[in-house]
Amino acid sequence: MLLEVKHVKKVYGKGLNATTALNQMNLSVGAGEFVAIMGESGSGKSTLLNLIASFDGLTEGDIIVDGAHLNNMKNKVKHCIVNKW
Repeated sequence: MLLEVKHVKKVYGKGLNATTALNQMNLSVGAGEFVAIMGESGSGKSTLLNLIASFDGLTEGDIIVDGAHLNNMKNKVKHCIVNKW
């Protein structure tokens, strides 16, 4: 798989102000595949794309791009891998 999103959760805020944007999101995209991300306003589309591009950090889960686990990398290395694609 070129891209794997595994059990991704993103929560903004804390405590009573916490808002869950993504909860246990899973996605796999193989090389050569085309994917459309569609949904209602506020459903987490932009959040998902920002997490894949490493513009924002995960609350839980893992994002793997071409076999590289983005969670375990420093920002500079993440952006080099993501920008490659």
